[in-house]
Amino acid sequence: MILESHFWKVDLRKRAGTLRKFAKQKRWTESSHAKFEQTIMVGFYSIRKLIEAKKLSNTILKLQVPVKKYLGKGDGVHLLNCHKLDELYQLESGEAGTCNLMFTCNQIIHSYIFAPLCGDDLRVCGFMVSSDRERNQRAFEIQVSDVTTIFDLVGADYPNSGQSIDNPAKGDFDVSLEVVPPGQFSTNMPASMRAVLREIRQEAIEKSENRE
Repeated sequence: MILESHFWKVDLRKRAGTLRKFAKQKRWTESSHAKFEQTIMVGFYSIRKLIEAKKLSNTILKLQVPVKKYLGKGDGVHLLNCHKLDELYQLESGEAGTCNLMFTCNQIIHSYIFAPLCGDDLRVCGFMVSSDRERNQRAFEIQVSDVTTIFDLVGADYPNSGQSIDNPAKGDFDVSLEVVPPGQFSTNMPASMRAVLREIRQEAIEKSENRE
């Protein structure tokens, strides 16, 4: 359980900044490759812990992560061939779609495949990922820019209203949190962070409208 989520959220904002730097980087070493992996994997682990600890608003919990899905070719994925993505997945026929936030967290936390993707300019633009459970069926391509936005959104999410309802079947409470009233933010949040969150949410709205 997480006692105070503020420190976790500040860390996510820092990781978003690190990913912005990686997006401009052209020269890669083993160290920078490991740092890239760590930034993303630990970031999504933090998000899952925040979800499980009931520290995020319903708005964040409903986020859909843009992905490109590639079906497997039917060959078993194992330790000796997991780097041969072109032989394992139908990379010529990817399908655009979305995955919910928790599913995305689990894909990355339990990743059997994790491979950075670079554009023609040698800058990292995304990564391929598939969990130990999904690896034989499909893999997912996720853009670094979308991960950066997610880290920013979660890192700036400070619910200020909520309710808890006893659920006897679970032996626990169902918790629902939100920022109320809509468009306004907790008075406990620094003014600078409120301004950033407004910009992030507006950017997310514009991206969603463009996809439609």
